[in-house]
Amino acid sequence: MSDKRAMAADRTKPSEKPLKDGYSVLVGGMDERSWATELAQFSDANLNQTWACSSSRGGDFTTLSLRKNGEVVAAALVRIWALPLLRGGYASVFRGPLCCRKAQEKQVEHFVQAIRALRNEFVCRRGMRLRVAPCACGDAAWDLQSILIQEGFKALPEDVEKTIVMDLAEEPEQLIANMRNEWRRKLRTAEREQLHVVEGRSGKHFDTFLEAFREMIERKKFVERIDVNQYRAMQEHLSEEERMHVILCYDDEVLCYGAIFSMMGECAVYLFGATTNAGLTRKGSYAAHWYAIQKMRQMGIRWYDLGGVDSEKNRGSWYFKSDLAGTRRPVVILPGTWEAKAGGAAEGFFSTGQRIRRMAKQLQLKARARLREKAVK
Repeated sequence: MSDKRAMAADRTKPSEKPLKDGYSVLVGGMDERSWATELAQFSDANLNQTWACSSSRGGDFTTLSLRKNGEVVAAALVRIWALPLLRGGYASVFRGPLCCRKAQEKQVEHFVQAIRALRNEFVCRRGMRLRVAPCACGDAAWDLQSILIQEGFKALPEDVEKTIVMDLAEEPEQLIANMRNEWRRKLRTAEREQLHVVEGRSGKHFDTFLEAFREMIERKKFVERIDVNQYRAMQEHLSEEERMHVILCYDDEVLCYGAIFSMMGECAVYLFGATTNAGLTRKGSYAAHWYAIQKMRQMGIRWYDLGGVDSEKNRGSWYFKSDLAGTRRPVVILPGTWEAKAGGAAEGFFSTGQRIRRMAKQLQLKARARLREKAVK
């Protein structure tokens, strides 16, 4: 490399920002058991930050823990794709870093220093492109956008998601009163129908849900963009506290509806739901969701993320979720995905790899659609 090119490379190389006094960072050094123990200490713990979830999605991963005066105050599981024979690659943190420890006051500075530590390690030292999609559930009114910009990140403009988050702190009577009239009426109908709700976290419960899910996919003729079978495989490797909750609704012995929820930390998330053909004239989804909400409250969960909304592309789901939250439906725009780049020669390889990855994803979806069309014929 010539002197001019070397000088240009040095100018584009991002520089580290020192952590504030009292903060230190440790990368790696945890196994599955120690990470599960650490994860359980955070109120913003979530399924995407479990060891089993990272393992199921391929690639390598490592842990990062941030300490203040020797005590862990933030942590993250980081997925890594390193470029062979080259410095650089791709690192990703989804729904992290975790920075709200249980029974402690939430401090925005822990988040700032955790984001800084992630950028220092993976962008500045390893020459990687780092993507972070922070968790936004809860009552910490932090200006994540300003923080991420200040720490050298840029938002991916195409990655804008919305959801509805319910506050479960109110009494059940008030939650029902908050519902829109239509949702409340159908819940009363479900109660009169005396539908039977079963809850479990075993593989057998999950398999029963899959039967309902496949029946729904067949009926609606759409291609699922998220592979529910990956979650089924993941369930086998999650700890008892991390396992997803399966809620099934029956009319006598006939399955009407099934749903999958993650109930970790202070925020539960609705993941999947499916109505069977036999359940189309029943109100199983209303009975199941109300049962789930009561379960969440019993577990001390404060927030319920209804799993994303799109009032244009999926109006049926929008009405169901927004009517459930009712008069106090806070539509939350999620922080989205933010990116920090290292620059250098590896960026070209990364961009090409991303294009290939997107093409492969589209081909996979088209292949699923063709297989489904053949199955119908």
